[in-house]
Amino acid sequence: MRAMGVLLLSLMPIALGCDPAAWSGDAPCGAPRVTCTSPDGVASCVDLEADARNCGACGAACGPGDVCALGACAPEGSCDLLGLLECFGACVDPVDDVANCGGCGLACAFGETCLAGTCAEVGLRCLEADLTACGAACVDLTTDPRNCGACGNVCRSGCFGSLCY
Repeated sequence: MRAMGVLLLSLMPIALGCDPAAWSGDAPCGAPRVTCTSPDGVASCVDLEADARNCGACGAACGPGDVCALGACAPEGSCDLLGLLECFGACVDPVDDVANCGGCGLACAFGETCLAGTCAEVGLRCLEADLTACGAACVDLTTDPRNCGACGNVCRSGCFGSLCY
């Protein structure tokens, strides 16, 4: 049910006005999504690189039969040429698209990201074997002075070999 709500929000029609800075702190839009606001003040997260109703800019809709590919309207069928998947009039990469993770319409829940076509909580796993998830970031515990040897272990000078110096 959570995924359905996220999907419905991503399909909600938005008319005009984009303000990426409209939210602060707990911003509901994760990159590359931005907040577009309709004339009646309804805000929604959209991907200007893939949303056919907001292609390249809020309210910039593609014509009938066109898709939004990398922020520009293109003829239907162009997604395949770019190595992308066509979903709901948008060219998306199902490997890392939170609204189409692993396939069209498979949306990740709020607070999750799409890693290798699978929804995962932000920071739970890192793609590189030598990195460790500390909160929402992947860090190298052998050199990160804010996470030296363990998450949250802060060094005054620096970190080398998981030891503070």
